[in-house]
Amino acid sequence: MDEDLKIVLTSELEADEEASAQRISAQLPNIAKLINSKSSIKVGVTLDEAGIQSQTQRITQQIARATKSQSVGVSLSLDQSSVNKIKTELNNLKVSPDISRAMTDQLDQMGIQIDRITGRWEAVNGEEERMLNLTIQGTDQMQRTVTYLQTYNAETGEINTHLTNVTANLERQRREQEQVAAQAKKDNESRVSYLTARKEAIKAEPPRPDFSETERGQAIAKTIQTISGQIEAAEQKQSAALREVNERQQAAMNNCRQIRYMQSQTAATERQRQRIAELEAEEKSLAAEYEKTEQGVYLCEVFVKTKVALLTERINSKFKSVSFQLFREQTNGGVADCCEVLVPGEGGAMVPYSTANKAAVVNAGLEIIATLSHHYGVRLPIVVDNAESVTELLPVDSQVIRLVVSAEDESLRVEVDK
Repeated sequence: MDEDLKIVLTSELEADEEASAQRISAQLPNIAKLINSKSSIKVGVTLDEAGIQSQTQRITQQIARATKSQSVGVSLSLDQSSVNKIKTELNNLKVSPDISRAMTDQLDQMGIQIDRITGRWEAVNGEEERMLNLTIQGTDQMQRTVTYLQTYNAETGEINTHLTNVTANLERQRREQEQVAAQAKKDNESRVSYLTARKEAIKAEPPRPDFSETERGQAIAKTIQTISGQIEAAEQKQSAALREVNERQQAAMNNCRQIRYMQSQTAATERQRQRIAELEAEEKSLAAEYEKTEQGVYLCEVFVKTKVALLTERINSKFKSVSFQLFREQTNGGVADCCEVLVPGEGGAMVPYSTANKAAVVNAGLEIIATLSHHYGVRLPIVVDNAESVTELLPVDSQVIRLVVSAEDESLRVEVDK
């Protein structure tokens, strides 16, 4: 009896409570027949309208809760046209199939229909192009125009998708709202008419006894209570099953994300290995060039030193006693320009001009003047100051004027040697 009654009730209940109540009222004779045919106690009491509506509302709410717990969310995914647009753009940008699949999966979770997609590679920190930017324009589940920005970092393998713009179709929404309002108004008017007619019909009917106090009403109440218990048990069982399914689904999604992350890390590692090989090859090439450059520098230094030695030797060959040091060898092996006159000192050792005694300085100057005069073919008088400090002047081909300090002479005295 319970199953038959449940079938009759649930087959007639709908979203519209008033329509459901009207249909149940029409089915009451059939319900009574079913109860009388299955039960040994014959019930002939008619249900009152208030009791019918009360019981109908309770059953409707219970069935709605049961069916609501069984509903699952609908996840819109990309259509084939949108997928083809993404693949075409990524192929044009030379994106690997694995990365293209991962980027498509992220967009698939957004539930949009793609109208237009553009992309470009950009440089990061002045290096080669490593950042891919995709601009996706389309329509979401609410028929709004949306714009997403999807980025892929070729160095880290990270893929990110962000909503950048939403444009609501206000005119379309306004029309839909007007249609909904008109339909609601029409439904309300129909319900008001039905309720008014039903109210008048109830007023015209004679008073009826309280159905809940009758045996038939109590039997139906027990049946409803039994059905309610079955519904609650089914809800609990279904909740546990759904919870288990959700946990399995979450674990599967975590595994997928872990696998994708490992794939991206593997690709990044392979790119790093290739980069290391390129840098090692470049290092070998630069080392060879460096060795070649060092050889050239060494040859240049040898050339400079040889040239300096030949030049110094050629200049010093023009002088008899003095010599010139035109270059000085540095600690690092290089050569620095200088001009240091070396004159014979005590014991014949060559000493710098700045540290030699007065006589050596004067004679060195006479030799330098005589050599330059001979080279340029010019003979000019040579004035030697402080000549009293030199016992013997170096003979030269020019006229020599000796200035000597004498304590015996109170006035200037000039002597000429013939």
